[in-house]
Amino acid sequence: MEPEEVRYRALLGVVYWDLTRDLNPLHVFYERSESCVLIASAVAALRLAAGLETEVQPIGEAGEADYGLVLAGPYRDELGILVLKMLRLIRKTAVLHTPAYFAASELEGFKEAARGREIRYAVREIPGEITYYRWANGEVEVMWARRLSPYEQLIIRMYEAEHE
Repeated sequence: MEPEEVRYRALLGVVYWDLTRDLNPLHVFYERSESCVLIASAVAALRLAAGLETEVQPIGEAGEADYGLVLAGPYRDELGILVLKMLRLIRKTAVLHTPAYFAASELEGFKEAARGREIRYAVREIPGEITYYRWANGEVEVMWARRLSPYEQLIIRMYEAEHE
């Protein structure tokens, strides 16, 4: 994996740290891919440094949890089905990797699988900013927006240049 991608995955770790810092204990469920493992490691390190309980498990070994972060991607046909299965294991709040959220939200069974749970995700819709969202009871609302620093924006540009 190239340095640009390592830095980018670390930045995503910060994003998911933002979305999970109030959830304790948190179970981080990840696909066994380099990119998902890097993000899971970054999130776990930030949470551990803050004294928060964090369990990590591959998605295939996932059990039930009150609070869970699902790191799965890239976007593909079967991704949504995988995420719906994970939602059924998370009782209260699920934080979804952005491609995982969009893949699942497009499926007919999403509302049923999400019922009674809060779903959080983040999207970079405009350059230089990440918007954090919450889905609950069929409604999506903005939690807050985070302005990226010039260095964080540089990390994104370098990653995107490498992966065009």
